[in-house]
Amino acid sequence: MLDDLTGWITDVIDALGYVGVAFLVALENVFPPIPSEVVLPLSGFVAGRGDASVVGMVLAATTGSVVGAWI
Repeated sequence: MLDDLTGWITDVIDALGYVGVAFLVALENVFPPIPSEVVLPLSGFVAGRGDASVVGMVLAATTGSVVGAWI
C-alpha cells in the first residue's frame, strides 16, 4: 500500500510541481493517512534534480500547511 501511495505522490509532484506539493501538504493536514514524511522528501528530491527550486518547494509546502490548517 505504501508503494502505491508513494507512486501516486510522486506522480502528483511531477505533474503539478509547486501546486502539487501545496495540495498534498494541505491534504495531509485534512486527511492524516497521507504522510508528510513521504511528500516533503520527494519534493526535495524534485528540487535536487533541478526540476524546481528549493525555496519554491518550501513556500509551496508552507502554503499548503497553512491552507490545510485553515480547513
